[in-house]
Amino acid sequence: GCAENFGSDWVVAQFDMEGRPFNCWKLKETSITNESGSDGIYWKDTKSGHLVHIAGWYNRVQVDSDDYEAAAKLLNVDITKCGNGKYPAN
Repeated sequence: GCAENFGSDWVVAQFDMEGRPFNCWKLKETSITNESGSDGIYWKDTKSGHLVHIAGWYNRVQVDSDDYEAAAKLLNVDITKCGNGKYPAN
């Protein structure tokens, strides 16, 4: 609940049916909310102001002490390849 109300740092990865990541977000001071009655989550992109909604096969890790690399490893993604919604980032 605290992360939903006040924001935290996150790594969010979305996976295809083969278990390969195809979307990845590195989020700073962001509140992620579970969507009621759905498997989806959403957050407001702090740079663009857009509301981002994803559903389906995804995982997320709350980042501790700005250690995005360790958090991303828990999702089996390379944080240096994590774009703003694209994996691998171009």
